[in-house]
Amino acid sequence: MVLLVAAFAPQLTAVCRRAAAAARLLLKECDLGSFESALERCRPLVVVFTHDDYAQSPVKYDDLVRSAGARLVRVDADNADPGDLEPLLAAAALEARRSRETLAPPSGVRADRASRPR
Repeated sequence: MVLLVAAFAPQLTAVCRRAAAAARLLLKECDLGSFESALERCRPLVVVFTHDDYAQSPVKYDDLVRSAGARLVRVDADNADPGDLEPLLAAAALEARRSRETLAPPSGVRADRASRPR
């Protein structure tokens, strides 16, 4: 279960690393330029953006995160606290996991057959 931090903010990454460990999430990092490929490659449950980075293109980021089946958490890079962030990350991961399980085809049914009309 992966947490993707889409920002180049070392202090935020350090806070997210501690919160991710407490929430039992593996942290991966990317910058905004590689966000789409990182999202596709690591299929995170949770994506963290700073408020400022998210504000650059909120509709685009919402669409990308939603289509990946992940949840978005926005934080203030300067005031993030691992104690406050950990429950947010854990709740977002649980919500994404449940959503993915609901959307998954029944076991034993191949995905290509599950989506084909009969």
